Amino acid sequence: GHYYSTFGIKNVLVVWRDGRDVVVSQYYHWLFGTEIGGISHVRECRKNLQFDDYDDIISNLPKFIEYVYTQKKHPRFSWAEFVNRWYDTDAVFVKYEDMRSKPTEELQRIINELRKISLDEKKAAEIVEKYSFERRSGRKYGQEKKGSFMRKGIVGDWKNSFSDESIETFKHYAGNELVKLGYEKNLKW
Repeated sequence: GHYYSTFGIKNVLVVWRDGRDVVVSQYYHWLFGTEIGGISHVRECRKNLQFDDYDDIISNLPKFIEYVYTQKKHPRFSWAEFVNRWYDTDAVFVKYEDMRSKPTEELQRIINELRKISLDEKKAAEIVEKYSFERRSGRKYGQEKKGSFMRKGIVGDWKNSFSDESIETFKHYAGNELVKLGYEKNLKW
């Protein structure tokens, strides 16, 4: 879930993801919807963001980023606020990018940190396969399906959607958090 409050929650796993990829994902969820719902939210966003062509993410993204970081209606907090809320807690952290590059090892580490038990490598690999993007979506990583909660499943897709203006807008609202999480070394990217 997307929980902002840390109160009373135990054994928490926080999955970090590059905020630029998050905002691209939000763009598709908020302006196209998914098979799991959100149609009223799509209507509201389209009413508030009357783009000429919703498929033109490159042109629309700066305004969308501004909307996400100033309206904060769904969820009622931004990615940057979420990062700052959870960053200094005792939660177990994992980056989505690490789960993609070394899923078995990350699953073993997470189970060990959360439960203080060792997960056999073979069992971890079976779990990873069972819940893989390809198995769950029926598509290969990178094969896009608009309207799917699991639209593409790749790392770094933001590079296909961000213009220079998008980069500057995102830096303004969440650049420090990208640096904090190690996605960038400084704000000169």
